[in-house]
Amino acid sequence: MRAARIIKVICPECVGQGYLSERKLRCAMCCGNGRVSVCDARQHAISCRKAADRLGPGTLYRARRQRLYQVAEWVFETIGELPPWRRHREVTW
Repeated sequence: MRAARIIKVICPECVGQGYLSERKLRCAMCCGNGRVSVCDARQHAISCRKAADRLGPGTLYRARRQRLYQVAEWVFETIGELPPWRRHREVTW
């Protein structure tokens, strides 16, 4: 039995709605489809993680930083890959 391969995931930017809730504009990442390719989702997660790391310390950016970290973790958990920032913890025998 072959394992199923994931080719599309729910858009991490609009959470599958196709529209951004605050302005009722189409999502620029998925163009209103609600799904994106795994490659696009992976690149978005990496850019979210980098943006969260660039935010300064303090309580002003804490909620935004936490949201970016959660999006990045969710994407890699969904596609079933180990995130690049955790690959140093991988055990090789």
